[in-house]
Amino acid sequence: MGKLREIRELQLLRTVAVAIAFVCLSFSQCFASPPAESVELPPGFSIKVFHDESGDHRYGVYLPNDYSPDKAWPVVLFLHGAGEKGTDGYQPLSVGLGVALEEHPNLPFIAVFPQCESERSRHLTAWLANSPDADRALKILKEVESEYSIDPSRRTLCGWSMGGYGAWSLAADSPELWQGVMALSGGETENGLDLKSLANSKIPVWAIHGSNDELISSDFSAELVRKLSEAGGSAELSVVENAGHDVWRIAFANPDVLNWLTDPSIENVVKLESTAETAKLPIMANFYEQSLMTQVTLADKLALRLGNEALASISDGISEFLPRSALRGELPDIEREFKSSSGTVHVLFSDIAFDGNLEKCELHAISGGRFRADFDLSPLLLTIKEAQLRFSDESATTGEFHVNLGHQHPVRLSVEFQPTVTPSGLKLLPLRQEFQIADHNWHISKPVVTHLDSETFSEANIITGLVGGLYLRKNELEEAVLGVVPTMLEVVQGELQTRNAPRLARLLWPLPALVPILSVSPSQVRTDSRGVSIVFDMEVLTHRSSKIPTDFSTQGNQLTVNDVGKKSHLDFLITLDALKALAQLAIADGLAYINVLDIQDARFAELADRQTLQKIFSGFEAVSRPSPTALENESSPAWDVGLRLIEPFSVHSPEQDREQDSTIITLTIPRASFEVALRDSKTAGTIEFSMQQQLRLSTIRSENRLESLQVEWIANPAIEVLDSTWNGSVDEQQFRTILADVWTDWTSRKLDNTRPLPTLQFGSSQLQLELFSIQENEVRLQFLNATSSPPVQASSSSPSDAQP
Repeated sequence: MGKLREIRELQLLRTVAVAIAFVCLSFSQCFASPPAESVELPPGFSIKVFHDESGDHRYGVYLPNDYSPDKAWPVVLFLHGAGEKGTDGYQPLSVGLGVALEEHPNLPFIAVFPQCESERSRHLTAWLANSPDADRALKILKEVESEYSIDPSRRTLCGWSMGGYGAWSLAADSPELWQGVMALSGGETENGLDLKSLANSKIPVWAIHGSNDELISSDFSAELVRKLSEAGGSAELSVVENAGHDVWRIAFANPDVLNWLTDPSIENVVKLESTAETAKLPIMANFYEQSLMTQVTLADKLALRLGNEALASISDGISEFLPRSALRGELPDIEREFKSSSGTVHVLFSDIAFDGNLEKCELHAISGGRFRADFDLSPLLLTIKEAQLRFSDESATTGEFHVNLGHQHPVRLSVEFQPTVTPSGLKLLPLRQEFQIADHNWHISKPVVTHLDSETFSEANIITGLVGGLYLRKNELEEAVLGVVPTMLEVVQGELQTRNAPRLARLLWPLPALVPILSVSPSQVRTDSRGVSIVFDMEVLTHRSSKIPTDFSTQGNQLTVNDVGKKSHLDFLITLDALKALAQLAIADGLAYINVLDIQDARFAELADRQTLQKIFSGFEAVSRPSPTALENESSPAWDVGLRLIEPFSVHSPEQDREQDSTIITLTIPRASFEVALRDSKTAGTIEFSMQQQLRLSTIRSENRLESLQVEWIANPAIEVLDSTWNGSVDEQQFRTILADVWTDWTSRKLDNTRPLPTLQFGSSQLQLELFSIQENEVRLQFLNATSSPPVQASSSSPSDAQP
């Protein structure tokens, strides 16, 4: 497929993860099928069974709730990603288009969800044209079209990730079948695609990709769109800035994208954006998460220290974090009465909304477990939809008018609160609030009288009375604004609850491969006069919780708020056994298998080469001959070769005489397997082995600041064969030599290099990495303000010795 582009974000943690995990064994890119059980599907969905000569095959179908055979309906064939391989029929509905249809059950088309069953095969080739799974998908589509009233001229092909590759391939192979094609996070394999027929057909192709996709570079979609356009085809590319591999969550949340599936054309392509306010679909279908998944908690595995120095820098960028909804809302109606020479006047200001623009924010912890946030708003606009006046039998009503707070300079809203963790999550308990409006710093627009029934007052009297009355009641406006503080804190509090953490999962998952669904939630919090310390649980969704020990959540090292100290800078701490726990979950869930051809390095492909396998397994030549009806080529052999993790790996930093800015860690894989399976027979071979290797992580300084990290694999891996199964004999020495050679070559070319260390940017301020250490079972990263003086201690020193 070619080399993925260099990942730019947070490369330090990424590199550390690569260094401390046995990449090619750790994790699969597909979920094993959960056991078939009775599942309550969302409205419109059903599971069907397609039967052919190879047996029964489950697939999903969606019908709109107003489906009627009286008209011919559009149909969408959706090809899922690698994570949904299996035979259960439910998984293809769990992500992508299935989530959109669960959220919006009235979409006016029929959708078909076949399932790729080749769990051991390569991911990127699984849906390609003429593959067994792709052929079966087209047959399933034909069966659905014979059962339901479908317009064959309105078929749309759609796929994501592995399915995106399939969408491009099937469109190129048979463009006459489709009215349009949508490929999300897709591309082409190393063999390329012939796009001439697709170009000549002029059918519209919309490629959608995330700019931050760490699995499949957006360059692959861009290249295919370029080639198709140059050949005269009709194609459009949407690269969604700041979106990752799960770009479907943004795309399918957009009604225009869903409408495109029924009316595809280049003219109907819309701009897609990813911002804090962009709507996103859930990461997984609710029915699937509730019925077929269990959440496993890894207690207290991450810790974060946000000292006041770091908070001062973060404050500059807080407007990007604070959701816009936190500064928008409604105020309670203001109802007052006052005496005039003509009697009592009743005034009601109703439907009051506020909308603030955050110009500056200052955050700092204070003594007594308290935290203070100062928000400078410029302006803070109050919109009063209507004002009503009643006096005796007379009345008046105005239309909308505005109160502009802070039109000369920002107004400040100050809030003191106490952060605390409760069984339901993090709570921000408000303690004190301050908000004052300077006399010269607010303005009331002139209201328009829409109704006047009075012989006593003129329209001018009404306007003067309302405006003047508000100016005299400044303190009541201040109280009304303060009244929204609990609501604002509730919004911010919601942002700090359990959150999906795909980026963290990616950092802990070293290869460009699918990762578990990982979230983090606060479990401990402590505020002191120099900052706030927070400890987080890691929560992972799993299919097979029955295989997880009952005490699993509390196994290994657990962090406390004391572990990150009371410094004024930013510290990030993670336990190494979190990696081991994630690997154990992957094994229990059937995730720990990877086809060697899916590893992005040509040397690993040698492990699937016929000559290599002949050296290891006696008689392989005889049993692996292709049948007379099967054509074999080097890019698609008739066997699958993979690596599987059987027991979770461990990483530790042994006691050692440390060199300056250097740390040695040891990676141990107690049991893994090398597996060969012939597709047309039950013949299989397995070699179980262990591996151990040391690595040196060295930090390089420039101008007395950490600049880069070098990863060096100290020696060839120590590989020991533990067991093997095969019809004939197994040359264990050949296996050790070949695997060690491939692994050593890969590590020397790919990982023995220098990577820049990250700088965290918050507005105009920067936080520079100043300490990186691995000490026993913990990885610590310490950041200081880029203008601060660097610490005296080297990065290899103990965290407890580091200077503030």
